[in-house]
Amino acid sequence: MLFVALFSFREGQPVEKGLEAYVRRTRWQYPAAIRVIGDYWRIGAAKSPEIVLIFEADDAGAIMSVTDSWSDVFEVDVTPAIIAEEGIRLMAQSMQTAPAG
Repeated sequence: MLFVALFSFREGQPVEKGLEAYVRRTRWQYPAAIRVIGDYWRIGAAKSPEIVLIFEADDAGAIMSVTDSWSDVFEVDVTPAIIAEEGIRLMAQSMQTAPAG
């Protein structure tokens, strides 16, 4: 299943903690059960999230291994996602079966 994770620095973090997180990230590896589609760092973002991760995973444990690894620095919001073509197909299907109103 496809997911999007938004990583936002926890409020009140000193700048040094953020810099430490970036250094830590250079050594960190995703768990084998996570298939990364895209890992994007927003440059000069005025607002959160600072990092957007798009990935596939088959179980909640794999997702928790990522969120737990970074929960000291980031608030992480993970949601399931579908590609636009699938969303269009599902909406069209839903509109065909929706009661007239």
